Amino acid sequence: MTHSDATRWRRRQLLVSGISVFGSALGLSTVSLLSGCGDEKSGGQIENPVDPTTTQSGMDSMKATMDQMKQRQRKAGKK
Repeated sequence: MTHSDATRWRRRQLLVSGISVFGSALGLSTVSLLSGCGDEKSGGQIENPVDPTTTQSGMDSMKATMDQMKQRQRKAGKK
């Protein structure tokens, strides 16, 4: 049996589009598996959140920020 060129072109087009769809689905499924979008990954809300301003590292950070702001204001005032 001989097929016309139009039939060959149509088969080739269907094959390429089928492979493209399959490749896209495979790629998306791989990404979704690697990203871990499952329910078991969600931790929910924290029961007793710690106020960062009451911890030692939080107070040190705020003090350092205030010192930097004061130094910038002094430098700006000298110019």
